[in-house]
Formats: sequence, C-alpha cells, structure tokens
Amino acid sequence: RARRRPLYRSLFRLAAAAPADSAMAPADPPPGEIRLEDIDFEKVKECNNFKTVKTYIKLLEDDGSYFEDLLRACKNKLLELNPKEYYQLYPRLTSEEEIAEATRDIFEWESAVKETDATLKKSRESKIWDDASKVAAPIRGQEPTVARPHLQQTPGAPKARHKNVEDVYARDKTAMKDYYAAWDKVDVDALENELDEEARREEDSRRLHFEELKEQQEEAHRMTPVEVGSLPAGVPEAHRRHLADSEKEKGNEAFYSKDWEEAEAYYSRSLHFRTDDPSTWANRALVRLKRENFSGALHDCDRALDLNPRYVKALHRRGKALHELKRYEEAVRSFQLALAESPGNTQINGDLMVSRRHLRDPPPAAPPAPKPRAPLSSTRHPSGVVIEELDDDDGGGGGVARAERSDPAPGYIRVAIEEDSGSDEEEEDCEDGCPTS
Repeated sequence: RARRRPLYRSLFRLAAAAPADSAMAPADPPPGEIRLEDIDFEKVKECNNFKTVKTYIKLLEDDGSYFEDLLRACKNKLLELNPKEYYQLYPRLTSEEEIAEATRDIFEWESAVKETDATLKKSRESKIWDDASKVAAPIRGQEPTVARPHLQQTPGAPKARHKNVEDVYARDKTAMKDYYAAWDKVDVDALENELDEEARREEDSRRLHFEELKEQQEEAHRMTPVEVGSLPAGVPEAHRRHLADSEKEKGNEAFYSKDWEEAEAYYSRSLHFRTDDPSTWANRALVRLKRENFSGALHDCDRALDLNPRYVKALHRRGKALHELKRYEEAVRSFQLALAESPGNTQINGDLMVSRRHLRDPPPAAPPAPKPRAPLSSTRHPSGVVIEELDDDDGGGGGVARAERSDPAPGYIRVAIEEDSGSDEEEEDCEDGCPTS
C-alpha cells in the first residue's frame, strides 16, 4: 500500500489539473484501451457510457478496491446511467428485519382467512331456508315443475289436420289421388303466360329506369358543361403533370362514350396544365375531326408535330384534315410521311390512295359532247396514247376482266393497268381511331 500512495496522490493531482470546460474533453476511449492510471474523478463525472464506467469498476476492484472513494463514485455513476446494470452487478440483499416483517404479514393473513371461513360456516348452519323466495334468480336445476296440459286425444276422434294451400301440390302431404287430381287442374299455359308477363314487366321497368338515368345524365351534361376558361393559374410544376394526366383520362373516357364535346373540353383542360405533350394535341385533333372542325384539327396536328416531327398519328390526322380542306397535294405529302414512319399501315395507305385519286382527278365539270372518232387506216400509225380509267364502282371482276369486255378500235391496243390498293377492303382498326393514353 505504501507503494500505491504516490499513484493515489498523482491521480488527485491529475484530477485537480483537469480542464474546467467539459465540452472540450475528448471522447471516452474504448474499454479495451483504459488503464488504471487513466481513472480519475473528473473522467468519471464526465463519462456518459455505462460500459466505460463498468470497465472503471472492474479495474478498481481487480486492483483490490484500494481507492474506495473513486470506486464509490464509479458505482454511483453506473447507478445514474443504467440502474439495471448496477443491480445486476450489486443485487440488493434482504435484511433480517425485512424477513421478519414479511413472515409476520403471512401469519396475519393466514389467521384472517381462517377466521373468515369459520364465520361463513356458522352462518350456513344457522340459516333459515324459508327465505328462498327472496332469491332474484332461481338456481339452475331447482326450478319448480310446471304442469303441461293433457294433449292426448280421445279415442275415435278424427285427427285434426291443418293444410296449407300449397300442400295439395306436395306429394308427401297429400293422398295420391288428390295429388294427381290437383296437378291435372293446373293450367300450364296460363302459368307460362304469367311468368312471361312478369319477366316482361321487370324488363320494361329496368329499361325505363336506365332511360331515366340516361336522360338525367344528359340533362346534367347540358346544364353543367365542362369549364375550360376558369382554370387555376400558378399551379406548381410538381402538380401540373398529375392534373394534366387526370384531365386527359377524363377526355379518353368521354371519347369512348362518343361525347365529342366533353372530350374536347377535357383535352383542352389538360393542355392548359401541360402544353408539351404531343399525344394530347393529337387526341384533341381527332375529336375535332369527329366534330368536323378541320381547321382546328390541322392546328392541333401542327402543334403536336412541332413537339415530335415523327409522330405517326399526328401526321396521319393532319393528312385527314388537309384532305377534308381539299388541300390534296399537302394531304398526300403528309400521308407519305406517316407511311414512311409506319410502313405497311393499310389505313394510311388507303387514305393516301384516296387523296391521290382526288389530286389526279379534279371534280368533274360538265361533260362535253362526245366527238366521233374515225378509225385509223392500216397505213397510219397512232400518233398518241389515249388513257381511259375504269371506275371501281362498275360491277364485275378485276380491271383486266373489265378491259376485255369490249374490243378496241382497229389500230389500237388496249392495255389494263391496275393500281394496287386495299384501302377500301381493309377493316378500319384502332390504330388511328382511338385517343392516345
């Protein structure tokens, strides 16, 4: 111990020389790197890690618990930081007075229970059983017996039998002759007519109900049109895309319901929130084509193509709008661009053939009087070529068969040229007739 006293004094000197500012104190070292010389009162006071405090206690106890004050300070710090760990290391011992007091309480409880049992036995022995009527609810199994009326019939009396109206058709409740006689009286045709009439009334009622609902919806649409001009401004960019997609979905639903006016209104609302979506412009162009607003459809297609010059649906619908505006040359060019982006599209090819035919054959004027044509002599050669176009509306087979119906004039050679187009025979699909999602 004499050798440890200088260490004890050095520890106190280190504790006195420690800096007053605890905020600048270094962090606690790992438990494996702590030495006995590193422990002092200031470090114990500033320590916030119970594992480090446990390491302090272990080192001090292994050293023989020589530094009693420092060990007591470490124990108090551990109790402050983690009481559970403290009581696991130093469980509380029961004193002799506490054991004696607990034993005395148990004996007192036992005597009180015995006294209560004795009191209950005496009260049961001296109880008068005539006051059982005061019990509110009878004890199960001790209810009084109630006499039931005698239900046995007198001998020879006819058995009472209660029949329902439908029992005459029940085989197990009716005599066999009555059973068949009742079914013989049934008018099957009348029953069928009654069932048919009931089903017809239900169907008429259902049809009238749906017609009333449809009229109410149409009236609501007429009375409350979709507002386009009074839309909110200054919507954040994060919400614009969501609102635009929502209005576009409403427009698609209205389009599939063939409500062109409402569909155009919803597409316009979607474009109010987001103008950089080419599919919405193309969808509104399709609706305007349905409403025969060809100039508006052409404008929407141009806006869509400004955003995506290779958008097939916008090119196709632009060609349709130009065709309806009788600008056939531009329509042909637009259809050709669409066909270049989507080769093999029969619908675009058919529309291209129709525009070409209108471009090649202007609207017919008043037909001039036919001039008789003199046949060429065998010594003259034809100086030109005469082209005759056979309309597809004529009956019969293909072009070659129609060309062979009449013989050519002497000196002429008839050549049939067929233009390959299946636009009038192909079924129209939903490639360009449906809105884009």
